[in-house]
Amino acid sequence: MKPHLFEHGGISFRIDFHGNELGWEGRLFIEGHPTLQVVRVLNMTGTSEDEARRTIVKGCEALAADTPWSDVTKS
Repeated sequence: MKPHLFEHGGISFRIDFHGNELGWEGRLFIEGHPTLQVVRVLNMTGTSEDEARRTIVKGCEALAADTPWSDVTKS
């Protein structure tokens, strides 16, 4: 799957998707920051790739909205 890019609070985020035996995994990064911020793993047995992508994107966007990122992004 292609990465998903979005912004929240002036910060750019990227979700990379990876398939594994458990289903699909979304890895949430802050653009330009070297550290992986969050790993979201969903057991997507029987779920289509499109449904898995939508679920992961919604979860990561909600997480970005609920997390105070100012401390993480300070140099």
